[in-house]
Amino acid sequence: MNDIPMNLPNLIIPGAMKCGTTSLYNYINLHPEVRMSDLKEPDFFVDTWENLWDLGMPQGQWNRGLDWYCSHFTGTVHIRGEATVNYSKFPHIKGVPQRMYSIIPKARLIYIVRNPIERILSHYVHYIAEGWGRKSLEKLLGDCNNNYYVNCSRYFMQIEQFLEYYPRRQLLVIKFEELVMNRTETLRAVFNFLEVDETFSHPDFYRVHHPTRKVRLTPLGEYLEENIDENPELSPIVRHIKQTKPHLIGTPVEKPVVSPELRQKLLDALYDDIKNLESLMEWDLSGWYT
Repeated sequence: MNDIPMNLPNLIIPGAMKCGTTSLYNYINLHPEVRMSDLKEPDFFVDTWENLWDLGMPQGQWNRGLDWYCSHFTGTVHIRGEATVNYSKFPHIKGVPQRMYSIIPKARLIYIVRNPIERILSHYVHYIAEGWGRKSLEKLLGDCNNNYYVNCSRYFMQIEQFLEYYPRRQLLVIKFEELVMNRTETLRAVFNFLEVDETFSHPDFYRVHHPTRKVRLTPLGEYLEENIDENPELSPIVRHIKQTKPHLIGTPVEKPVVSPELRQKLLDALYDDIKNLESLMEWDLSGWYT
Protein backbone atom coordinates (compact mmCIF):
# COMPACT_ATOMS: atom_id res chain seq x y z
CA MET A 1 0.00 0.00 0.00
CA ASN A 2 2.85 2.40 0.70
CA ASP A 3 3.95 2.56 -2.93
CA ILE A 4 0.72 4.32 -3.96
CA PRO A 5 1.51 8.00 -4.73
CA MET A 6 0.90 10.30 -1.79
CA ASN A 7 -1.84 12.23 -3.55
CA LEU A 8 -3.95 9.18 -4.39
CA PRO A 9 -6.12 7.14 -2.03
CA ASN A 10 -5.26 3.62 -0.92
CA LEU A 11 -8.71 2.94 0.56
CA ILE A 12 -12.08 2.93 -1.19
CA ILE A 13 -15.46 2.29 0.43
CA PRO A 14 -17.63 1.52 -2.64
CA GLY A 15 -20.92 0.87 -0.88
CA ALA A 16 -23.46 -0.41 -0.48
CA MET A 17 -25.84 2.53 -0.39
CA LYS A 18 -27.91 2.86 2.81
CA CYS A 19 -25.62 0.43 4.64
CA GLY A 20 -23.71 2.80 6.90
CA THR A 21 -20.99 4.08 4.58
CA THR A 22 -21.31 7.63 5.92
CA SER A 23 -20.88 6.42 9.49
CA LEU A 24 -17.89 4.27 8.59
CA TYR A 25 -16.34 7.15 6.64
CA ASN A 26 -16.62 9.38 9.72
CA TYR A 27 -15.43 6.75 12.20
CA ILE A 28 -12.38 5.88 10.12
CA ASN A 29 -11.57 9.54 9.63
CA LEU A 30 -11.15 9.93 13.40
CA HIS A 31 -8.11 7.66 13.36
CA PRO A 32 -4.84 9.63 13.45
CA GLU A 33 -3.30 7.37 10.80
CA VAL A 34 -6.20 7.90 8.38
CA ARG A 35 -7.31 10.89 6.32
CA MET A 36 -10.51 10.57 4.32
CA SER A 37 -11.23 12.82 1.34
CA ASP A 38 -12.64 16.27 2.02
CA LEU A 39 -15.50 15.37 -0.33
CA LYS A 40 -17.07 12.14 0.94
CA GLU A 41 -18.31 10.96 -2.46
CA PRO A 42 -16.04 12.19 -5.28
CA ASP A 43 -17.75 9.87 -7.80
CA PHE A 44 -14.48 9.97 -9.73
CA PHE A 45 -14.57 6.44 -11.12
CA VAL A 46 -18.12 6.92 -12.44
CA ASP A 47 -18.19 7.82 -16.12
CA THR A 48 -21.84 7.92 -17.15
CA TRP A 49 -25.19 6.80 -15.77
CA GLU A 50 -27.60 4.57 -17.63
CA ASN A 51 -31.33 5.28 -17.48
CA LEU A 52 -31.14 6.98 -14.08
CA TRP A 53 -31.92 10.55 -15.03
CA ASP A 54 -35.43 10.26 -13.63
CA LEU A 55 -33.85 9.69 -10.22
CA GLY A 56 -32.04 13.01 -10.29
CA MET A 57 -28.63 11.38 -10.61
CA PRO A 58 -25.67 13.53 -11.68
CA GLN A 59 -23.03 12.63 -14.20
CA GLY A 60 -19.85 10.98 -12.97
CA GLN A 61 -16.59 12.83 -12.53
CA TRP A 62 -14.21 10.66 -14.57
CA ASN A 63 -13.85 13.35 -17.22
CA ARG A 64 -12.49 15.83 -14.64
CA GLY A 65 -9.15 14.06 -14.69
CA LEU A 66 -6.69 12.76 -12.16
CA ASP A 67 -5.51 16.18 -10.94
CA TRP A 68 -9.06 17.02 -9.84
CA TYR A 69 -9.33 13.70 -8.01
CA CYS A 70 -5.97 14.06 -6.29
CA SER A 71 -6.91 17.52 -5.03
CA HIS A 72 -9.31 15.90 -2.55
CA PHE A 73 -6.56 14.02 -0.71
CA THR A 74 -4.05 15.65 1.61
CA GLY A 75 -1.69 14.71 4.37
CA THR A 76 1.13 12.23 4.86
CA VAL A 77 -0.87 9.66 6.80
CA HIS A 78 -0.71 5.91 6.27
CA ILE A 79 -4.23 5.64 4.85
CA ARG A 80 -6.02 8.04 2.51
CA GLY A 81 -9.54 7.08 1.50
CA GLU A 82 -12.92 7.97 0.10
CA ALA A 83 -16.43 6.51 0.13
CA THR A 84 -18.67 6.59 -2.95
CA VAL A 85 -21.70 4.31 -2.98
CA ASN A 86 -22.23 4.86 -6.70
CA TYR A 87 -19.22 2.62 -7.31
CA SER A 88 -21.39 -0.42 -6.53
CA LYS A 89 -24.44 0.17 -8.70
CA PHE A 90 -23.75 -2.28 -11.50
CA PRO A 91 -25.17 -2.73 -14.15
CA HIS A 92 -26.57 0.81 -14.11
CA ILE A 93 -23.05 2.17 -13.65
CA LYS A 94 -20.42 0.12 -15.44
CA GLY A 95 -16.64 0.06 -15.63
CA VAL A 96 -15.91 1.34 -12.12
CA PRO A 97 -13.59 -1.51 -10.97
CA GLN A 98 -11.67 -1.40 -14.25
CA ARG A 99 -11.09 2.35 -14.04
CA MET A 100 -10.24 2.10 -10.36
CA TYR A 101 -7.75 -0.72 -10.86
CA SER A 102 -6.02 1.15 -13.68
CA ILE A 103 -5.07 3.91 -11.21
CA ILE A 104 -4.96 2.37 -7.71
CA PRO A 105 -4.48 -1.40 -8.15
CA LYS A 106 -3.18 -1.90 -4.60
CA ALA A 107 -5.98 -0.05 -2.83
CA ARG A 108 -7.94 -1.75 -0.07
CA LEU A 109 -11.71 -1.96 -0.48
CA ILE A 110 -14.33 -2.07 2.28
CA TYR A 111 -17.87 -3.06 1.32
CA ILE A 112 -20.79 -2.94 3.77
CA VAL A 113 -23.90 -5.12 3.51
CA ARG A 114 -27.17 -5.33 5.42
CA ASN A 115 -30.42 -7.22 5.18
CA PRO A 116 -31.16 -6.64 1.47
CA ILE A 117 -34.87 -5.92 1.88
CA GLU A 118 -34.21 -3.47 4.71
CA ARG A 119 -31.68 -1.75 2.45
CA ILE A 120 -34.28 -1.45 -0.31
CA LEU A 121 -36.79 0.09 2.11
CA SER A 122 -34.22 2.61 3.32
CA HIS A 123 -33.35 3.39 -0.31
CA TYR A 124 -37.03 3.96 -1.05
CA VAL A 125 -37.37 6.40 1.87
CA HIS A 126 -34.31 8.20 0.50
CA TYR A 127 -35.94 8.31 -2.95
CA ILE A 128 -39.09 9.96 -1.56
CA ALA A 129 -37.23 12.34 0.77
CA GLU A 130 -34.98 13.58 -2.02
CA GLY A 131 -38.04 14.46 -4.11
CA TRP A 132 -37.15 12.13 -6.98
CA GLY A 133 -40.73 10.95 -7.34
CA ARG A 134 -43.89 9.76 -5.62
CA LYS A 135 -44.28 6.21 -6.89
CA SER A 136 -45.44 3.55 -4.47
CA LEU A 137 -42.89 0.94 -3.44
CA GLU A 138 -44.66 -1.68 -5.55
CA LYS A 139 -44.58 0.46 -8.69
CA LEU A 140 -41.00 1.57 -8.12
CA LEU A 141 -39.73 -1.99 -7.83
CA GLY A 142 -41.66 -3.24 -10.84
CA ASP A 143 -39.73 -6.15 -12.35
CA CYS A 144 -37.60 -7.31 -9.42
CA ASN A 145 -35.28 -9.24 -11.72
CA ASN A 146 -34.02 -6.14 -13.52
CA ASN A 147 -34.52 -3.28 -11.14
CA TYR A 148 -32.16 -0.55 -9.93
CA TYR A 149 -33.21 -0.79 -6.28
CA VAL A 150 -33.05 -4.58 -6.20
CA ASN A 151 -29.70 -4.64 -8.02
CA CYS A 152 -28.18 -2.39 -5.35
CA SER A 153 -29.05 -5.17 -2.88
CA ARG A 154 -27.40 -7.86 -4.98
CA TYR A 155 -24.25 -7.68 -2.91
CA PHE A 156 -22.50 -10.69 -4.39
CA MET A 157 -23.07 -9.37 -7.91
CA GLN A 158 -21.52 -6.03 -6.91
CA ILE A 159 -18.57 -7.67 -5.14
CA GLU A 160 -18.00 -9.95 -8.12
CA GLN A 161 -17.30 -6.93 -10.34
CA PHE A 162 -14.41 -5.87 -8.10
CA LEU A 163 -13.02 -9.38 -7.66
CA GLU A 164 -12.47 -9.53 -11.41
CA TYR A 165 -9.64 -7.06 -10.81
CA TYR A 166 -8.76 -6.99 -7.12
CA PRO A 167 -7.53 -10.04 -5.18
CA ARG A 168 -9.78 -11.22 -2.38
CA ARG A 169 -7.22 -10.23 0.29
CA GLN A 170 -7.70 -6.55 -0.63
CA LEU A 171 -11.45 -6.67 0.09
CA LEU A 172 -13.07 -6.52 3.50
CA VAL A 173 -16.83 -7.12 3.73
CA ILE A 174 -18.61 -6.13 6.93
CA LYS A 175 -22.22 -6.19 8.08
CA PHE A 176 -24.13 -3.01 8.82
CA GLU A 177 -25.77 -4.74 11.76
CA GLU A 178 -22.35 -5.51 13.26
CA LEU A 179 -21.25 -1.90 12.79
CA VAL A 180 -24.34 -0.83 14.73
CA MET A 181 -24.43 -3.46 17.47
CA ASN A 182 -20.73 -4.34 17.85
CA ARG A 183 -19.05 -1.13 16.76
CA THR A 184 -15.85 -1.47 18.78
CA GLU A 185 -15.10 -4.98 17.53
CA THR A 186 -16.06 -4.10 13.96
CA LEU A 187 -13.87 -0.99 13.85
CA ARG A 188 -11.02 -2.98 15.33
CA ALA A 189 -11.35 -5.44 12.44
CA VAL A 190 -11.41 -2.52 9.99
CA PHE A 191 -8.28 -0.96 11.49
CA ASN A 192 -6.53 -4.33 11.47
CA PHE A 193 -7.39 -4.69 7.78
CA LEU A 194 -5.95 -1.22 7.13
CA GLU A 195 -2.81 -2.05 9.13
CA VAL A 196 -3.21 0.87 11.52
CA ASP A 197 -3.44 0.87 15.31
CA GLU A 198 -6.47 -1.32 15.94
CA THR A 199 -6.69 -0.33 19.60
CA PHE A 200 -7.50 3.29 18.77
CA SER A 201 -10.78 4.51 20.25
CA HIS A 202 -12.68 7.79 20.20
CA PRO A 203 -15.84 9.12 21.95
CA ASP A 204 -17.41 9.88 18.55
CA PHE A 205 -17.40 6.19 17.70
CA TYR A 206 -20.74 6.14 19.50
CA ARG A 207 -22.24 8.90 17.39
CA VAL A 208 -24.90 7.95 14.83
CA HIS A 209 -24.57 9.58 11.40
CA HIS A 210 -27.47 10.02 8.98
CA PRO A 211 -30.31 8.79 11.21
CA THR A 212 -32.91 6.83 9.30
CA ARG A 213 -35.81 9.28 9.77
CA LYS A 214 -36.06 11.32 6.59
CA VAL A 215 -38.07 14.42 5.74
CA ARG A 216 -39.51 15.44 2.39
CA LEU A 217 -39.32 19.19 1.88
CA THR A 218 -42.45 21.20 1.24
CA PRO A 219 -42.39 23.92 -1.48
CA LEU A 220 -41.51 26.40 1.28
CA GLY A 221 -38.75 24.13 2.54
CA GLU A 222 -37.33 23.79 -0.97
CA TYR A 223 -37.38 27.56 -1.44
CA LEU A 224 -35.58 28.18 1.84
CA GLU A 225 -32.97 25.51 1.16
CA GLU A 226 -32.23 26.91 -2.31
CA ASN A 227 -31.92 30.51 -1.13
CA ILE A 228 -30.52 30.43 2.39
CA ASP A 229 -26.86 30.48 1.31
CA GLU A 230 -27.32 33.69 -0.67
CA ASN A 231 -29.67 35.24 1.92
CA PRO A 232 -28.23 34.77 5.44
CA GLU A 233 -31.12 36.79 6.85
CA LEU A 234 -33.31 33.73 6.24
CA SER A 235 -31.44 31.73 8.90
CA PRO A 236 -33.33 33.05 11.95
CA ILE A 237 -36.61 32.58 10.06
CA VAL A 238 -35.76 28.97 9.31
CA ARG A 239 -34.76 28.34 12.94
CA HIS A 240 -38.03 29.82 14.15
CA ILE A 241 -40.12 27.71 11.77
CA LYS A 242 -38.23 24.55 12.74
CA GLN A 243 -38.88 25.23 16.42
CA THR A 244 -42.55 26.24 16.14
CA LYS A 245 -44.05 24.79 12.94
CA PRO A 246 -41.59 22.29 11.40
CA HIS A 247 -44.34 20.76 9.24
CA LEU A 248 -44.25 23.91 7.10
CA ILE A 249 -40.73 23.02 5.95
CA GLY A 250 -40.88 19.26 5.68
CA THR A 251 -42.98 16.21 6.39
CA PRO A 252 -41.54 12.93 7.72
CA VAL A 253 -41.21 10.06 5.25
CA GLU A 254 -42.27 6.82 6.89
CA LYS A 255 -40.79 3.47 6.00
CA PRO A 256 -43.37 1.59 3.92
CA VAL A 257 -44.98 -1.63 5.04
CA VAL A 258 -44.04 -4.53 2.77
CA SER A 259 -46.84 -6.90 1.90
CA PRO A 260 -46.13 -10.63 2.26
CA GLU A 261 -46.53 -10.98 -1.51
CA LEU A 262 -43.96 -8.28 -2.31
CA ARG A 263 -41.56 -9.59 0.33
CA GLN A 264 -41.70 -13.05 -1.20
CA LYS A 265 -41.21 -11.57 -4.66
CA LEU A 266 -38.08 -9.79 -3.46
CA LEU A 267 -36.76 -12.87 -1.69
CA ASP A 268 -37.23 -14.95 -4.83
CA ALA A 269 -35.28 -12.37 -6.83
CA LEU A 270 -32.47 -12.07 -4.26
CA TYR A 271 -32.16 -15.66 -3.07
CA ASP A 272 -29.37 -16.82 -5.39
CA ASP A 273 -27.30 -13.72 -4.73
CA ILE A 274 -27.66 -14.16 -0.96
CA LYS A 275 -26.59 -17.80 -1.20
CA ASN A 276 -23.56 -16.84 -3.28
CA LEU A 277 -22.56 -14.21 -0.72
CA GLU A 278 -23.10 -16.75 2.03
CA SER A 279 -20.68 -19.11 0.29
CA LEU A 280 -18.09 -16.42 -0.45
CA MET A 281 -18.02 -15.10 3.11
CA GLU A 282 -18.75 -18.39 4.87
CA TRP A 283 -21.53 -16.64 6.76
CA ASP A 284 -24.94 -17.86 7.85
CA LEU A 285 -27.37 -15.47 6.16
CA SER A 286 -30.46 -17.62 6.58
CA GLY A 287 -32.09 -14.78 8.52
CA TRP A 288 -32.15 -12.81 5.29
CA TYR A 289 -34.20 -15.31 3.31
CA THR A 290 -36.42 -17.06 5.85
